[in-house]
Amino acid sequence: MGEPLTGVGGRDGQSLGAATQKPAVYTVSRCRHERTPSDDRREPLGGLAASFEACDLDHLFPVEAYYERFDEYREEHDSIEALRAACFAELAAERGYDPALGREVAAAYTEMRDQTNVEFVDGARTVLDRLHGEVPLGVVTNGTGEAQRAKIDAVGLDRWVDAVVYAGEELPAKPDTAPFERALDRLDASRDATLHVGDSLSSDVAGANAAGLHSVWLADTDNPTGADGAAEHTPSRRIAAIDDLLALLDVE
Repeated sequence: MGEPLTGVGGRDGQSLGAATQKPAVYTVSRCRHERTPSDDRREPLGGLAASFEACDLDHLFPVEAYYERFDEYREEHDSIEALRAACFAELAAERGYDPALGREVAAAYTEMRDQTNVEFVDGARTVLDRLHGEVPLGVVTNGTGEAQRAKIDAVGLDRWVDAVVYAGEELPAKPDTAPFERALDRLDASRDATLHVGDSLSSDVAGANAAGLHSVWLADTDNPTGADGAAEHTPSRRIAAIDDLLALLDVE
């Protein structure tokens, strides 16, 4: 294994991976066109609105109501589809509608969110090809294992990565440090020589920082200023595109 992280400047002048133990780089955010992500709480308003329209229904409830109840229902259901069906039915009933309408909307929502309809963002495959075999690669992703495994299988991501941690399933979701620590253990990697790349300041950067890793914020999102956590969470580095990671690691 090489040491491609050595000598890359980090926060407060520190090196990104100056340790002699083998480094690791892991990420899931923005490797594919559909965000992980994965996590329904990050689904744009348009997804739910389109589901209402597909069922020829008025907007039975606001998307914020779903976000607010997501964690409550996640503890009670094994699959994201069952979660949506139960949550949408109750949200509809609370507003005086037939619960069956909520389940109908949930079915339409699921159909629109085909978890296998994903592909790599520009540059992601190149990055994986260049880093594979050079450093241990892993994935830490919030979301149900069922949904995330479908995405990983769809793009064949397991041919490049050495470990996958489904945060929020058996472990607390990011930004809790537990999934990061599990990944380190599976990769046999040291935290001070490990880089985590993600597009969320509040979950990826905050979690990596708390776990003692070097954090790289992929800021090519709809919110490039990072209003969801810019004041609180400072990444070791910021990149605008995933293939910028190669220059950061001094990999040709």
